[in-house]
Amino acid sequence: MSIPVRGGECESTRPAPKADPERVAPHVSSVREVNYRGVSVLAAGARDPQANLACGFMEQLRYPLQSLDSAAQRRLARFPVLLFDFGFRDGGWWQSLRRHIPKAPEDAVWLGCIPRARVRSLARAILILGWHLARSDVEMARLLLGMSSPCAEVIAALSLEDIELLAFRQYRCVHPRWDHHPGIWRVLIEAARQEDPQAFSYVSAQGVQLAIADQLELN
Repeated sequence: MSIPVRGGECESTRPAPKADPERVAPHVSSVREVNYRGVSVLAAGARDPQANLACGFMEQLRYPLQSLDSAAQRRLARFPVLLFDFGFRDGGWWQSLRRHIPKAPEDAVWLGCIPRARVRSLARAILILGWHLARSDVEMARLLLGMSSPCAEVIAALSLEDIELLAFRQYRCVHPRWDHHPGIWRVLIEAARQEDPQAFSYVSAQGVQLAIADQLELN
């Protein structure tokens, strides 16, 4: 069982951040807390009999997500990098915030099965975590959240009031990380369903490699 790492070697003038355990540890609990909130949202959406799941990510992962009990959700939430995103790779979108509030993406079809209030709450948690890391440790924001440097520059300059407004107005920007690669999520979910901690530890180590590969692509 392994996570497919996308892309090949990529030249970079700026190295990807190192996964130094002593440096990562202070931020991991916050990442896991947000992960659990997001995983719970996905699992609840997959189980909702009224939800329209005939769309990409949720359609392909409906049954795996339904199989996650509370213990498995918590194991999945222990993945060492953030499992959700708020356009943190799109530096151009964040730079445009300096001129106006850009339009949220139209293709967030997976949100159709999730109550709006829960998505806004998740958006707020993701943004506050991103805001904190962009201000306190940009390298860890890059590694744990997949945040580009231009994005971190903008987020660090925002006020808490700005963050609250973005979470309320732009909640459609929230999406599962690697949502165009459901195979990655299938591997994670299968590992989380197993009670063997070594299985998920192995997948988690691969996840850090995948996060580093993301940063190499950004550079």
